[in-house]
Amino acid sequence: MPEVSTRVTEMLEFINQHIGIFLTDVSSVKIVFPETAIPGQDLTYTVVLSNLGTVTATGVTVTDVLQVGLEPVSATSTQGTCAGHQTVTCNLDDIAVFQMLQLR
Repeated sequence: MPEVSTRVTEMLEFINQHIGIFLTDVSSVKIVFPETAIPGQDLTYTVVLSNLGTVTATGVTVTDVLQVGLEPVSATSTQGTCAGHQTVTCNLDDIAVFQMLQLR
C-alpha cells in the first residue's frame, strides 16, 4: 500500500499548488503579566501561536517591537531561536497543523 499513500500525497500537493484549498491559519495571542506595572518591575510577555490550518506553516518568523522604555531580559521559544533588543525576532521554522508554540 505504500504506492497508494505516495500517490495520495502527490495528488494533495498538486491540488494545494494549483487550487489552494489547503491553507495555513497561524494565529497569535499576546499576554502581559502583570497587566499593570511600576517602573523597575519585571513584565513577562507571552505570545502563543497556533496553526489551525490544513497544512504545515513553513518558515514562520515572529517580530515584536517593545515599547519605548522597556528593556528585554531574555527571549525564548518552545521551538526555534529568538534574538534582538528593542525589536525581538523569533525564527520558528515550521508549525505543524494544530501545533502550538509559546514565546516569552
